[in-house]
Amino acid sequence: AEQWTWLEAALGDRGGPVGVFLHKPLYEHDPTLPPDPRNTASPVALDRLERLFRDGGVRFVASGHRHQRRILRIGGIDHVWCP
Repeated sequence: AEQWTWLEAALGDRGGPVGVFLHKPLYEHDPTLPPDPRNTASPVALDRLERLFRDGGVRFVASGHRHQRRILRIGGIDHVWCP
């Protein structure tokens, strides 16, 4: 609960473009496919994160869990995998 409160406040108090760094990516490839919680964000958190990022003006989400390089553009947000 404390992390959600912090994230909502941080995204609501932005002064410009926002980037978010996560351990796991939100999506494997296609956001319409069911998420795999071993490799992506938890299905329980995904809807809430998508809404917060969209409403909070997030421009990119970077993650490193997969140890691969990939850039996906989904819903106007760049999802960048960094090894």
